[in-house]
Amino acid sequence: MSNYTLPSAGSHAIPLEVAEVMTARYRANLDTILATEYQNSGILCYSETFNLTDINALIQQTGAAGVRVYYGMREDLSVHAILVAVDQDGKDIVRMGPPGNGEDDGEIVEDAQRCPPTCTMPTSPLNS
Repeated sequence: MSNYTLPSAGSHAIPLEVAEVMTARYRANLDTILATEYQNSGILCYSETFNLTDINALIQQTGAAGVRVYYGMREDLSVHAILVAVDQDGKDIVRMGPPGNGEDDGEIVEDAQRCPPTCTMPTSPLNS
């Protein structure tokens, strides 16, 4: 039996001021958290933007109770968010077999628009 508990609804909101401080701290330390040879190489980004149609497909899956964010790395070493739906027990809703076999035909969302190079204009308070 799992000791997993899905986070409570309404427990994720934070004030804009807290988000501004957190994103500013991340931007300020973005390259210093990397080994020297990877600094200023675009491996990490400030944000990623996903199309709402893809997010809706993710969250409207049967049994979806939440979204989990994984971080993956492409061959060029750039880090990307990978989103999957999870059920009430925290189990990823992903395809476990060949397409169409009826086993957890889950959506996986990636390939977002990264900032930089494509950033919000005018500047967001979370990216200034």
